[in-house]
Amino acid sequence: MEGETRHKSTLILGLGNDLLGDDGIGLRIVRELRHRLTPDDDMDLVESPEMGLALLDHIVGYQRLVLVDAVKTGRVPAGTVHELPLQDVDTLPLMAPHFFGIGEIMLLGRELGLSMPQEVLIRAIEVEDPFTIREALSSTLQAALPNLIELVWQAASSSCASTGQSVPLVLETSS
Repeated sequence: MEGETRHKSTLILGLGNDLLGDDGIGLRIVRELRHRLTPDDDMDLVESPEMGLALLDHIVGYQRLVLVDAVKTGRVPAGTVHELPLQDVDTLPLMAPHFFGIGEIMLLGRELGLSMPQEVLIRAIEVEDPFTIREALSSTLQAALPNLIELVWQAASSSCASTGQSVPLVLETSS
């Protein structure tokens, strides 16, 4: 149809704020994944500082959504990846405003008859400090970045659902 945008089947949506250091981890991961993307990959990559209803514009038209954002629970070390299915997002004690209400947004989109993703995978990255104004990631997240990128890429590339677990990263250190 004329005027319609054609989407790939999967959207990797990185959320965050670049000016708040670790809060920008979702944005950084998506930027780095752009280097891996080929024209044959059936996915789009989007970075957004938005939250709430504004996310609806990004996710309509995709079959799968992989949402990547910072979270601070204080229960696990920074760099841990919380793998959440959509229905469990409200059970994580967190401070992550970007994907707050994503369940309601998905429900609203369906109620409005919009083409919403059938599979939603959330990768919430535990961070040290999502509130300090600075452009750089903390040293812990900077060291974890290659592994975080790989975990998100694997989630987006696979067709299996989320495990609903927190996955600690094993960081390699050079001697």
